[in-house]
Amino acid sequence: GGPRPPRASVGVGGAGRGDGDGLPGFHQRLQRYRLGLVLAAASIAMLFLSFTTLFVARRQAGKFDPTTGAFQSDWPAVPLPMELLLINTGVLISSSLLLETARRAARMESILIPMGQIPGIRPIPQRSQWWVSAAFVSGSGFLFGQYRAWRHLHLSGVSVASTPAGTFFYLLTGVHALHLAAGLVILLYATFASGPRRSLERRCITLDVTAWYWHFMAVMWVYVLVVLTFMN
Repeated sequence: GGPRPPRASVGVGGAGRGDGDGLPGFHQRLQRYRLGLVLAAASIAMLFLSFTTLFVARRQAGKFDPTTGAFQSDWPAVPLPMELLLINTGVLISSSLLLETARRAARMESILIPMGQIPGIRPIPQRSQWWVSAAFVSGSGFLFGQYRAWRHLHLSGVSVASTPAGTFFYLLTGVHALHLAAGLVILLYATFASGPRRSLERRCITLDVTAWYWHFMAVMWVYVLVVLTFMN
């Protein structure tokens, strides 16, 4: 019948409050951020689907030749640098695998590193930052490869406003590159967000959401590559 003992603090593995300060627990915050990621991914997917629908409608446009009785399309083919685009695909997939490794390493670090503060326990190195740095370099390499693809197409005489096919190429690849660049900014934050336990949990959540976002962008790039192949 006496007063109840204070509730124990729950760490990363628990589902209650984080540090007994009234803040949501780790799993609650992770689910909340994942829900936001799902909503953002759905909006991005709808954007690309809208571009694809517009692309298909424009590709079917043309004019009817009354002399021959045939329908003539005004959609010229675009000399796509497929070898370079396939290399970029491999680089992006490698970056996605590196970030997945970083996500799993950060999850373990958020649990084990606080134990290193106990006397007699060897400190746990933060290896997730190495994987994040490798993923950042790989993602930057993908954007550089996209720049080379744009430059190759521009030197071939295909600009943004030269042909409808060229316009859609720059539109699809440019929008994808912008979303990927936003992910690189988040990776920079995840790399430098180090410190006490709360920072470890924050970086763990950041890497978890960013990794799933990166996987989604890799899938969207494969989708864009299929659309560009169908464009020709």
